Amino acid sequence: MKFSFFLLFVFYAVPWLQAQEEKKIEILNANTIEYNKHIANGAQRLLGDVRFMHNQVVMYCDSAYYYPENDSLHAFGHIHISQGDTLHLYGEFLRYDGNSSLAQVRKNVKLIDRETTLTTDNMDYDIRNKVGYYFKGGKIINGENKLKSEQGYYYSTMKIFHFKGKVFCTNARDTILSDTLQYNTVSRVAYFFGPSHIYTQGSYLYCEDGWYNTAKDLSRFSKNAFLRSKSRTLSGDTLYYDGGKGKGKALRHVMIRDSVQKVILKGHFGYYLRDTEYSFITDSALMIQYSEKDSLYLHADTIISTLDSAGKKMLKAYHHVCFYRNDLQGRCDSAVYTERDSTLRLFRIPVLWSDVHQLTGEYIELLMKNGQMYEARLYNFPMIISEEDSLKYNQVKGKQMIGYFRNNQLYKILVKGNGQTLYYPEDKGEVIGLNKTDCSDLLIHIDSSKITRIDFLTRPEATLFPLNQLPEERFLKGFVWYKQWRPLSLYDIFIPRNLNAKKEEKE
Repeated sequence: MKFSFFLLFVFYAVPWLQAQEEKKIEILNANTIEYNKHIANGAQRLLGDVRFMHNQVVMYCDSAYYYPENDSLHAFGHIHISQGDTLHLYGEFLRYDGNSSLAQVRKNVKLIDRETTLTTDNMDYDIRNKVGYYFKGGKIINGENKLKSEQGYYYSTMKIFHFKGKVFCTNARDTILSDTLQYNTVSRVAYFFGPSHIYTQGSYLYCEDGWYNTAKDLSRFSKNAFLRSKSRTLSGDTLYYDGGKGKGKALRHVMIRDSVQKVILKGHFGYYLRDTEYSFITDSALMIQYSEKDSLYLHADTIISTLDSAGKKMLKAYHHVCFYRNDLQGRCDSAVYTERDSTLRLFRIPVLWSDVHQLTGEYIELLMKNGQMYEARLYNFPMIISEEDSLKYNQVKGKQMIGYFRNNQLYKILVKGNGQTLYYPEDKGEVIGLNKTDCSDLLIHIDSSKITRIDFLTRPEATLFPLNQLPEERFLKGFVWYKQWRPLSLYDIFIPRNLNAKKEEKE
């Protein structure tokens, strides 16, 4: 029973008490007050230095009609509504209802609240709830920020504007265009609730949700968000950007696109520096070098894009590197691509596959032109291996090798120093034996993935073993066949492999 009585009190007594607190409009001053039922039904006409007060709000005007019966008034000329110490509302015409505390101000309307000034031609202001609404276009000045929109609400207590319809915000640094925007006049933070465009310091940002602190130049964007600066575009589920420092951070489904280099970086965490053009991406990191003919896909734990000392682009991939293109695949621990010489460098157990050939060495350089590899340089006793069958392997080894490519096909190999070969020559498509050659320098010619000729550049030592007299030693020292680690599709590059483990090494 006590609880029921409490509910009755809340729903009936409290509203009744609030109604008792509502006061009638008071006439504070007028030079002349007239009453004539022929002027207006039940109206009092006030002229000269007219002042009203209602619930601690003072209203000024040149003249007015006051209607005591319904507690309302119509005011004309030099309208001024003063609420508290800070809010002032001006206009040329006022229609005010004391029951609803709604002030309808028209023509040359100006609202001033501390450092904020709003101008419009039509405003409805709820004095009781301290909420203003304009609906035929308005302009706001708040510090260095200038805003305008077709419609807007102003919540005086919270110092917040809510804009709708072709919202523009400009200052010395930024231009913002939005469909729906909320703006705090104290913190000067803009909140976005629809398609929004921000142009700032040479960068362009787009989002459909987020916020931007115009005072500190800090922002968070989401929902189809991206940042474009120069030739690069950064996108992700969520973007954070410090415009003053030119720093950007992206989370989930991150993509950095360079339209000049035709490179795309993907991952789930990204970091970007505008001035130095530094990009960092990790968590399922993927680099795509795209072209009309084919694209190269490279995965690593971490991928970094930056500039070298000459201002040229440089890409660095760290740990568990694997890449795939239809005509070229590879694995290594780390890789670096330099725009300066269009060279991809592979470090720590690098392995390449081109057609039927496997290329290995302690260090490999791939020289590119127009997105196509034309030369591979292999250092520190590299090997090139191709498989005839599960027991027969063509092998070339040396101190240093250069592989030459035409249309991404290996057609020539130059061996410099300590050259050795083991290969199975053919006659009319049939293997006739095993050719073992030792020669310091040699040039190997390849056609249709087969060795067709060997030019010995220094005095060779060569032996051809018939098939029925093959030696037990059929593998060069250091032979390792990495066939099981070769990526056969784009998706294989995300499967981790340890090239140090389970090596098929034969001596």
